[in-house]
Amino acid sequence: MTSPVDTSVKFFHSGMLGAPVLRGQAGSLIALMDACLVNGWGIQTASSVVVSGGVCTMTFPLDHAAPVEAVVLVAGSSIADLNGEQKVTAVAANVIKFATAVANGTATGTITAKMAPAGWEKRFSGTNLAVYRSLDLTGNRFNLRVNDTNAIDTRILGYETMTTVSAGTGIFPTSTQQSGGLYLTKAYAAGADVIPWVLIANTKRLYLGNAWAASPGYGGPTYTAMAIHGFGDFPSLKSTVDSFNCMIAGETGTNQMYANFGLALHANPGLYMARGNAGTGSSVTAEQIPGYASGSGEGSGNATTFGVFPGNTGKLMLASPGLAVTPVSSNGIRSVLTEVLHCPQAILQASKIPPFDTISGQGLTLGRRLLAIPATASPIDPTAQPYHPAAFFDITGPWA
Repeated sequence: MTSPVDTSVKFFHSGMLGAPVLRGQAGSLIALMDACLVNGWGIQTASSVVVSGGVCTMTFPLDHAAPVEAVVLVAGSSIADLNGEQKVTAVAANVIKFATAVANGTATGTITAKMAPAGWEKRFSGTNLAVYRSLDLTGNRFNLRVNDTNAIDTRILGYETMTTVSAGTGIFPTSTQQSGGLYLTKAYAAGADVIPWVLIANTKRLYLGNAWAASPGYGGPTYTAMAIHGFGDFPSLKSTVDSFNCMIAGETGTNQMYANFGLALHANPGLYMARGNAGTGSSVTAEQIPGYASGSGEGSGNATTFGVFPGNTGKLMLASPGLAVTPVSSNGIRSVLTEVLHCPQAILQASKIPPFDTISGQGLTLGRRLLAIPATASPIDPTAQPYHPAAFFDITGPWA
């Protein structure tokens, strides 16, 4: 049975119980992406499942990984309408709850719940190589190739079509634009040190952030600032069918944090679209356009465009960025990413929103929950700055 609430947006992060671990090791990022995009993780068998008053309560031997707003995949229930994706509305010790339309009762069977995968497939694979594609037949279904053979830096590329893990057409960025693909630095140094990360996705696009500077060889565990990269279809503003509205964002070199959806940037090195507005030719460079007037490179929550938060009103101001083919002056805005929200205020440390905490949306995001991520353009300890940077992502959905 379909959940009574939308379950299209999935989010995962390193702070969840039993979460996949990201390290400076070959294959580490692919294992994480397999778990979150394709397979799900954190499965437990329930000791009891009871429905009362429109709420299903699942009790487990141990605490479940899922926090409030996360989506779980339930299976094995004798009450068939409880099976499938469900959005968690409350948690307690060893318990998760979700809304349901089924009648009061107790379910039987070997009933399991795991973190639901985001709805992608792993089309091809090799040794520390993978190609991911959306299962959503309404999208472009372009391919994301991940080369995770290096312990420190993963390389990513988009392909319009692929026939094997290393062969395809319509590559973006092209080899001329970025030979070997864009960079995602996993860790500052190779080794077993655990790196903080976050992945937010629906069935058409994903955002992946990690704090590579948390490696002890660089800044250590307090250096949690992240660069948020991405891949997938964006909602097109074109008046005609847009068959190439797919983006990819990564770095142009190692140990960088510039191609970052957490920043209010007017130009992102490392941001590309599969093709330009006309849908001809090949890959084009793109820009992320701030949703408010700002200087190039301002960090969300670390800007002073509209003063400080909480300030006189106590309201957190948020705005969504646009996407455009470079230069925007000639091509205009092609998309608005309404699920990404930047703050044009400087968030005082005393009022900071800790990493992976959620807040309630306001204005156009009223009724939605927003996940806070400490995103910056440089590797820092966010708590040691005058202001606390934070970008926000809609985890309620659906996204446009």
